[in-house]
Amino acid sequence: MTVTIFDHKVSSSTHNIYDVNFFDDSIRTLVTNCPSMVESWMSEIKLIHQQRLGRLIVGLDIEHHPNFNYKNEHPVATLQLCVGHRCLIFQMIHAPDIPQCLEDFLLNDKYSFVGVKVDEDAEKLKNDYNLSVGNAIDLRTLAAEHVEVLGMNMKELKQAGLKGLSERILGKKLEKPKKIQLSNWDDRKLSSDQVQYACLDAFVSFEIARTLKKNPASFISSSQPRSFVQKAHSTMIMIEKATKTIEDISDHLTLHHANYQSGGSTKSQNWSTGSGSNQATGGSRKNYHCTHCDMDGHSIERCFFIHGFPPGHRFHGKDIKPKGKKPIAHNSLASTNAVSEPQETNIITFIAEEYEKIMALFCKKDR
Repeated sequence: MTVTIFDHKVSSSTHNIYDVNFFDDSIRTLVTNCPSMVESWMSEIKLIHQQRLGRLIVGLDIEHHPNFNYKNEHPVATLQLCVGHRCLIFQMIHAPDIPQCLEDFLLNDKYSFVGVKVDEDAEKLKNDYNLSVGNAIDLRTLAAEHVEVLGMNMKELKQAGLKGLSERILGKKLEKPKKIQLSNWDDRKLSSDQVQYACLDAFVSFEIARTLKKNPASFISSSQPRSFVQKAHSTMIMIEKATKTIEDISDHLTLHHANYQSGGSTKSQNWSTGSGSNQATGGSRKNYHCTHCDMDGHSIERCFFIHGFPPGHRFHGKDIKPKGKKPIAHNSLASTNAVSEPQETNIITFIAEEYEKIMALFCKKDR
């Protein structure tokens, strides 16, 4: 995990400043037991985020001395608040009093205070310090709105902790060592490991909520299985490609239709199957009329052997010759007026039946 911490070693008995680096994020962290420093931090937050105070997201977490005996519960030792890249670790247990600005801040229902089991943290703050949290939102409740995209079921989501949500939503592994979690949070001087642990709990909570509220599609990490959003994106690309293909076909059909109408002939062109009434039924070769090349003297089947089978025919592209017969490629009528094969290989061609059906659909659509 890419996590480091830098201690600024401020010469003060009331506070210290750290930079906690979590992957690409650097969080300026104030550790204090002084009410005036809390007020200063909150003033800075309101100044930085003055444009979004009506929808402010605040990561919230608490730490306290481990309760090894349920009959002897320890009060909250530290309250962590995080907004953006600013974190406050307020050592409440060593504070002379709780500032009014903190009470007002927590009570503001326009702010969303987020975390895993944040309602339990809010309840303990109420019991220990009579502090009320106006709008506490569990991260799992936010994540439930995107449960399909996350690739989780509701049972997994209810059991998820901050560590699991961080990896699933942010794609970042958050370490939560038990040794630090169960350490003595009542100490007046917190260790760097404790500061790092407390800061990241609040920051990651903030970052998860911000990501979920801002853009659900952005939290698909490369390690996750193919998600609903990814499948939808792929489908949209396929639709765009299909639409472009349909437009190309439409343009091609329009051109074919224009040529078909301008010819003034009722005979089928080179997309014809050759089974129309224009073919003579007499026994003499000179009475045959080929609807493929529009010439007399041979049938369309014979013409196919001469000039090749058209697209859509089962023998198209194959070198097939009639049994027991020599090709009549040197037939003067056929060689003089035969229709040459188009040079463009990407032109879409249709047999007469296909063409008529497609044009009928276009005409119906126009009506």
